[in-house]
Parts: sequence; C-alpha cells; structure tokens
Amino acid sequence: MFSGLLYCGDCGEKLYYCSTNNYKREQAFFCCSAYRKNSDVCSVHYIREKIVNELVLESMKRVLWYVQCYETQFAKEQMNILDIRQQKELLTKRRELEKAIRRVNEIDNIIQKLYEDNIIGKVSDERKAVNAKDKTAENNT
Repeated sequence: MFSGLLYCGDCGEKLYYCSTNNYKREQAFFCCSAYRKNSDVCSVHYIREKIVNELVLESMKRVLWYVQCYETQFAKEQMNILDIRQQKELLTKRRELEKAIRRVNEIDNIIQKLYEDNIIGKVSDERKAVNAKDKTAENNT
C-alpha cells in the first residue's frame, strides 16, 4: 500500500517492501534501498509495516478530529490554498499568453517586412511565396 511513498530518514532513498517468515509467522517491513544496494551508503534500518499502518491511521484520526472540531476554519484554509494555487496557475497562463502574443506580433512584423521588401523589389515573388509557405507550415506545428 505504501510502495513508493516512504523514504529513508537518513539518506533520503526509497524504502523497499520486504517480508520474512521468521518463527512461523510472516513479518513485513520496509528497508532502505541504499543499504540494500550498497551497505556503505546507509546503515541497516527498517520500519515494520504494522508500525507504518498504525502511524498513518493515528495521523488520519488527528486530521479528521481537526476537521470535525474546526470545520469552518479548515474549509477556509483549504479555500485559501486552492485560491493561491489558482492564482499561480492564472499568472502562469497569462505569461504564456503574453509570450504567444509577442511571438504573433514578431511574425506579423516579419510578414509585413517581407511584403514591403517584395513591393520595392528586394525579394522576388518566388522567394516571397517560399517564405510564406515555410511560415505557414511552421505555425501549423
């Protein structure tokens, strides 16, 4: 259940799920992956699956108690967190939009310059057609 979610408190590597059949009963635990790969990196330490389950259950009980006792405050906190995330996303989208608008303006200026150069004879009609075709293909990708 906790695969990929637990990390070693000493070295930060993932904890692997392991099990043994000692004394006619199975014992499951999580062991540091760095120790399993190379014992010089981290010391041998582990946490039993039963303890992890108890810790998670106790933590969930505390959170649920808090939510029940302070429902209004909890809801406000969650709304504030959501609002902050949405503001960050909006800011990111606005920056992307501004960048896209600047790029469109650059392309418009290039096309205008190409058109003017064609009119005054600096660029031939054939070259203008090739450039216009290249720009169209570039914008479609």
